[in-house]
Amino acid sequence: MKLKQLKGIWKDTAESYQQSFASDVAGWHYSRYRMGENVEEKAITNELQEFYPEICGLELNPFTVIIHVKDAGLLKIKYRSTGTQIGYTYRIIRR
Repeated sequence: MKLKQLKGIWKDTAESYQQSFASDVAGWHYSRYRMGENVEEKAITNELQEFYPEICGLELNPFTVIIHVKDAGLLKIKYRSTGTQIGYTYRIIRR
């Protein structure tokens, strides 16, 4: 789903993440990954958590950042290429 489809705490979390330095760091790693560079999933996750502690995981195929949303569940943000820009697709996983 798109950002405009998110509501409440889910939208707040997505916007907070997008405004954090962690999203820039993840975007940089995504670009390197798309160019075929080997990236270390655990190292990237640790780096992202320094800037946004709610990040609880990363998947490389497809490149997805996983964020713990308080007691509500998980928000998965999938990175995708849209020409020269990076696009995002959101998926809510309720607990």
